[in-house]
Amino acid sequence: MHVLRGVIIAGLVVSGLAVLPSERALGGAQAGLRSSDAALVRDDQRWVSLSGGESLSDQGTKACKPGDAVWQKGFAHVPYRIGPTPDQLADCWTGDAMPGGPGAWADAAAGSVGSPAIARVGSTWRLYYAARVAGSQQRCVGMATSGASTGPFLPGTAAVVCPAGGLSAVDPDLFYDRQTSAWFLLWRQDTDAQRCQTDIHVRAIDTQDDRIILRSSAAALGFDEISGVSACPGGVRHLIESPAMVRAADNQLWLFFSANSKTSTDYATGWALCGTAVATADCGLLSAFDPAGRNRPTWGWSQRAGANAKPYLGFPDLPGFGGMSLATADPTATGPQPVYATGQMYWGGAAQLRTQFVFRLDTSWTVPALFESDIVTIHGKSGAFGGATAATTPSGQSLSTRAVRGWGWPNGHHGIFNAMAGDGTLIVQGGSYNADDFVMGAYDPRSSAWSNIPITSSTGSATISPSPAGKRAGGSAWDAQAIRNGSAVAFTDLFGFPWDHYQEQAIPAEGVWPAFGLLTKVNNTWQVASGSGWKNQWTGGQLARSVPRSPAHPSDPSISERACEPVAFDPAESFCGGPNEVSELPRSKDLIVTQYFGGLMALHVTGPDSAGRYDVRVSGFYKYPRVPDINPPGPAGDLVILPKTAMPDPTSAPGDERFIVGFDIFHAESGATPVPLQKGIVQEFSYDSATGEIKPTSAPINNLGEGIYDYQGNLWGSGPKLTVTVKGTLGGPDCPFSLAQWTADPTFYRTGNDWGQTCQPDYDILQRQDVGGPFGGGMLQLSEDPASHTMVGIDTWNTANTIAIRHTGTGRDKTFTIGNLTDTGRNLLPMAVGSFEQRPGVFDANGRLWFVIHHWPPQDATPYTQPLDHWVIDVDVPRLFEPPPVALPAATGQSAIVQAENNTTMTTTKSTTEIIAVDSDAYLKKAPGGLGFILADNTGFGHLSGTVRYQVYVPEAGTYRIVYQATRLSNTPNAAIQLGVGANTYISPVKTGWQPTDPRDVPLPAGLQTLSLSPPPNGGGWYLDWIQLTRV
Repeated sequence: MHVLRGVIIAGLVVSGLAVLPSERALGGAQAGLRSSDAALVRDDQRWVSLSGGESLSDQGTKACKPGDAVWQKGFAHVPYRIGPTPDQLADCWTGDAMPGGPGAWADAAAGSVGSPAIARVGSTWRLYYAARVAGSQQRCVGMATSGASTGPFLPGTAAVVCPAGGLSAVDPDLFYDRQTSAWFLLWRQDTDAQRCQTDIHVRAIDTQDDRIILRSSAAALGFDEISGVSACPGGVRHLIESPAMVRAADNQLWLFFSANSKTSTDYATGWALCGTAVATADCGLLSAFDPAGRNRPTWGWSQRAGANAKPYLGFPDLPGFGGMSLATADPTATGPQPVYATGQMYWGGAAQLRTQFVFRLDTSWTVPALFESDIVTIHGKSGAFGGATAATTPSGQSLSTRAVRGWGWPNGHHGIFNAMAGDGTLIVQGGSYNADDFVMGAYDPRSSAWSNIPITSSTGSATISPSPAGKRAGGSAWDAQAIRNGSAVAFTDLFGFPWDHYQEQAIPAEGVWPAFGLLTKVNNTWQVASGSGWKNQWTGGQLARSVPRSPAHPSDPSISERACEPVAFDPAESFCGGPNEVSELPRSKDLIVTQYFGGLMALHVTGPDSAGRYDVRVSGFYKYPRVPDINPPGPAGDLVILPKTAMPDPTSAPGDERFIVGFDIFHAESGATPVPLQKGIVQEFSYDSATGEIKPTSAPINNLGEGIYDYQGNLWGSGPKLTVTVKGTLGGPDCPFSLAQWTADPTFYRTGNDWGQTCQPDYDILQRQDVGGPFGGGMLQLSEDPASHTMVGIDTWNTANTIAIRHTGTGRDKTFTIGNLTDTGRNLLPMAVGSFEQRPGVFDANGRLWFVIHHWPPQDATPYTQPLDHWVIDVDVPRLFEPPPVALPAATGQSAIVQAENNTTMTTTKSTTEIIAVDSDAYLKKAPGGLGFILADNTGFGHLSGTVRYQVYVPEAGTYRIVYQATRLSNTPNAAIQLGVGANTYISPVKTGWQPTDPRDVPLPAGLQTLSLSPPPNGGGWYLDWIQLTRV
């Protein structure tokens, strides 16, 4: 059985309070360790987190080694812990970064020191902290220095910020502004002795030039109010604190702050904009989308009543979430970096317990967002995650689940295709399996909210009544595609005229559904915009009339009439050829729409005007020719050719915009169920926006599979194999094409008794064979990240497993790097009925892949009447190429598991054959039982040669007992695993039948270590599932 997690944690409990619910919707919870106002910093190959002072006697405080001298005083001034990544911190305090206490100006008693902030400034580590002034209740900010991030820090003799008049300054934080190449110190400062108001101050470090950048007296701040404070006017204290600053991708300075009492579930986090100037500019509190909701917190969970009790953004939905600080791997480095946000949650109770959480902060848009720090997140309805609530996916990547408010389609609806809008909203196409209405979906992960988007009929009706025979007439979008840089999302409906009404020649009283439409964001809601006499959706009949006939030839149908022929009994309406999938061309920005009933249509979209109105007209049309079936299983006739997908070549030139079309093709119909032709036939076409001409530029190709062009114009094909055909070689000497020959006889292009040519690709990526399942050939749905150019394939039917590939070079001199294969956990989700399916994913601005787990109802004659669950999965693709090391335990007897998939060997080896075989140096196969993967090879004989590397993080030097879960074939009796650590090697013979190897005790130095596995001479032919390391 494949192990499902790296380090197994049965559950975290603090005095009977479950810290983590069964659905890990809280993100990177860093165990149940007591921590407040934590800071996070990267130091070489490790991350260090520091906290305000904690006592061993307090609930939730745990020292890794309580007997160490640093704990003899019973507390730590600045406790710290270490881990290989921000979300793999130790579950105990390693030591005290400032063991000698604060500077001479400060009280050295337990609990005096708090709110550490740390950074390496030049060659010196600086620690800023708040502490009580000796003999006083005033608190000031001090600074200490050290040569190491974990200390010991030596404090200065005087405070660096200590306001006059006994006012307090606390919560220091550091910010490096890459625009000005300067470090800034931020802190909270009281404005009066009773702390009735507080302000946020900033100065460049080592200066005295203080500025106030945010005041608690800001109008309508609201959620900073603490009632029942008699010393303050009106009995209300206004408290803001814990500033943290970052410069976002649009160059805006963002200020985050906490508000209200940190010993309250009303504690929350706010956000202000500070403009684009230096960090000492005044900040204005950002209005929420609804200006009336300005006084809502950005994140946090409030007991207060009223419209503004709920946070502006719905994730993380944590009570008492505040004390947030920010960290990047190198604050002074140029270029984008992941931003980590660490904050605290207040659990309440007499112990006033606070614990630390780590998230990823998205700064790519105009509104911030916190995301889980895990590699894979499954989003869905509360209670609908089944077995996917473990800490890792079946392939070992960190996993979280997020229960989303409002999640779910209305009964009778589901969806599969998705588009990423420019604001980060995921638009899902929406289909009807037993409904009377037409609904699309929108998921905003920033606000953690799902909403359904109603689409109305041509008469404005929300529903269309069943046909005379009682067949329901709900609409279905067949695709959703972001256009105009994500400012709009186009959708299509194959059957705008409800099919059963058409078959019965009955015109619905409520009109028909749109054949094509556009969603835009109006009043912060994605919808079909409308106004007096217009709506951004068009029926097939409206598209048919979008281009008037030529006055010179009034009897000749216009191009739009030819593309959208009228239905026989109602000349005002049309199926418009069955609009299916849609793509935006790179130069003209015209849209190519595949017509499932046998054609290709180009649409020219203009707008929006000042009211948000778009116009659309048919600008091109190609009617696919009739093609006699050259090898029919039944009576002779024409092939049934149904254009399905259209993917543009981003390198196309104006006037010759290329796109590849994929088809569903069936043998000539004989009255029975059509017999499909071989899957994955594709054909390349060209479009000239000036003339509207659409023409084929290749023959049908029957061996490459559905295709997608990469950023270089190479064609990737996902058929039985994953192939790459270099730009300019499609239709080469082995696949010649003549448009005249095609026009005269399309059956000319055949391979034996199969229609279409067999065209030789340049590359065959072998690892593709073992990504998914057998159904449908384990077909991969391909998509490319427009920023990093990473190509990702998702297994369509069986698993939702993913493969991510980076490629460099050109022509036949390309190099391929394959990231860790990922079992996303789809098959752990509950599926009581029907089946699952996935389609191509889409990427957000941070390179995360998003896709929908589509739920089909049972495929039988009885209409299914129950609602179906669905899910969205996102995968942090960049981290598949930089997998986090597995943190090993420091306590004797504890174990960690390293799964075979999570290696750092991502290189490939190319053959010298005509079709270049690209073989993974760490080839993986699906694990026994179908969950996750095992290390093997592509020949069926196990791992034969070469070194595969794994990274582990050793908290402190020690010995680990290593066991491999492995097997071998009976004809490889000498199979053995050779482990290399530094200059030492250790050999473990492998048994048959998936048995653990005999244990070997291996000393490991502290820090990041590489485990190199390879067969010794004549010792190849083994398969590896996982490695277990137990501290001895």
